[in-house]
Amino acid sequence: MEVVITGPLASPPAPSLDRTSTTNPGDQMAHAHTAARDRLTDHLPVLRATLNQQRRFRLQQLAELEAEIDRATAPTNAADTARHEVTIKLAAAARQVLADIDETLTLITTGRYGRCRRCHAEIPVHLLQIIPTSRWCLNCRQHLTPPVCVEMTHARF
Repeated sequence: MEVVITGPLASPPAPSLDRTSTTNPGDQMAHAHTAARDRLTDHLPVLRATLNQQRRFRLQQLAELEAEIDRATAPTNAADTARHEVTIKLAAAARQVLADIDETLTLITTGRYGRCRRCHAEIPVHLLQIIPTSRWCLNCRQHLTPPVCVEMTHARF
């Protein structure tokens, strides 16, 4: 008896090991590539909605932080100075995340979303679901230096 799993937890079917097949291996690779892109395409509406939700959150957060910066008077003690510096850094981080989100939405619109910046391989859908602004595949992510890998610190869901 064979158990077949369907739905979001299903794995793609294993490639056939039948050596009598007349299918060209290049055709199999092209089909696998198309199937992977189809899977990403299936997830794009949810990924776009997630990014738009994050964008609205960041816009609201940035407006509140900038209003707080504008209202601030000259700090009179160390605590006020520290609070003001933290608010400025939070606003800068919110601007960076907003820029990442906008860039990602542009990549989706232009059909270039889901490709690694370094090796141009497809980024796994499960990674994009966790970090929709991801720009690197898992292999290349391991080779990044810590300052480049800032998107991990900006993820908010």
